[in-house]
Amino acid sequence: MYSPTSLLVLYTFVYALVCPLVHTSVFLHTMAFRLLALLGTANTTFYYWDYNTIRSQYETGTNKDPRGE
Repeated sequence: MYSPTSLLVLYTFVYALVCPLVHTSVFLHTMAFRLLALLGTANTTFYYWDYNTIRSQYETGTNKDPRGE
């Protein structure tokens, strides 16, 4: 007997429903990361070997923003 819920039909419907969701999610996350990069948060990487320099500048008050802000 033919069943409309065969594996091929089920797979086709699941694929049609899931793929756009995944693609939309990936697209939105990509846009969000690009927006964060545009806002300048991509340049706030902290390197552990700069820790002593940053700490001493903080303690002595000599940490000036190179952008002049």
